[in-house]
Amino acid sequence: MQPWSQHLCAFAVSCISLQPLFAVQAMDTKQTEPPAETVLVMAQAPANNSGSALKQIATLLQQARLPGQSRLFQQAQLHFQQLAPEPSAEYWLISADLAQQQHQFDTALAALQQAELLQPQPQIALVRARIALVRAQPKQALAACKPLLAFKELFLFQLCSLEAIGRAGQVEQSYPLLLKLASQTDMPLPERLYLQATLAEQAEWLQQPAVATAHLLPWLSQAPVPFWIKWADLTLSLEPATVYQRLATLNKDAALEDSLLLRLARAEQLTNQGQHYQQLAAAQIQLRERRQDLLHSADLAYFYLHLQPNARKAQQYSGLNYQQAKEPDDHKLALQSGWTQAALDLLDTEEPSL
Repeated sequence: MQPWSQHLCAFAVSCISLQPLFAVQAMDTKQTEPPAETVLVMAQAPANNSGSALKQIATLLQQARLPGQSRLFQQAQLHFQQLAPEPSAEYWLISADLAQQQHQFDTALAALQQAELLQPQPQIALVRARIALVRAQPKQALAACKPLLAFKELFLFQLCSLEAIGRAGQVEQSYPLLLKLASQTDMPLPERLYLQATLAEQAEWLQQPAVATAHLLPWLSQAPVPFWIKWADLTLSLEPATVYQRLATLNKDAALEDSLLLRLARAEQLTNQGQHYQQLAAAQIQLRERRQDLLHSADLAYFYLHLQPNARKAQQYSGLNYQQAKEPDDHKLALQSGWTQAALDLLDTEEPSL
């Protein structure tokens, strides 16, 4: 999945941060999705976990979304696997978060159902809307936003709905309304990041890349990885030297995730700054291919599209990615890699061969 495909809020302990804006990088090990029925059966297990353990895991998941911190996702998953299933909304919200991070969307939806039975809350509607958008189902996403009204979350309902309306092709109607929402000054940071991410996406759709970048730039220092990636992708075509400088500085504090490293390598390439980061990126991609780590195939497609051009591999990996996620950046990557829309439409039932 394109990292941008990962935009929503990260509320405190019980919140699920959503793919695109708060996505983390793929784990090194391949994951297979368990049947949704497994989740439903597990919900009947007795409760024996402390709330403090769940809070610690939720904190790890929040931190894992920041640049250079994605290793914490593995820690969170390992800690969660050590817990016995319990009938608490927090447990099932975290379960859904972990599942959707691995593109196990049916499992995530089943976990959300368990959470809703135990304690209905706004986050559940937001995550359901996010999953619908990942699956290119804007009408279903819009319907998923409606329960937010029952919680008197008018701002989130408007934001959630306007994002879905924009994805349905009505950006000229939704974008001005998003700008009005942005005039509010008292929103929490997670909601502000969600709003700015949606504004940037729709400004880009309206062929205004400089405006889209301006929606992101003031919030970069507080933003998660996908927010940085969208800023880098927009800025690479305008000021690649700026991308190189900021990402190289960011990399000094902590080793960047593959998706950010690839943008840094691309900026290095465009500005003729040598080959240091390009070599690092190549080593990471080779490692992922040896491990058959295809969870975030968008990174592999990006590498073979931009850094070491290989039309066959770029098309194969972008096709695999599009099977997992069908948001605008996923669609754009597939078309850039040589897919036609007619061929992409067949990927729902046909897997590209590797």
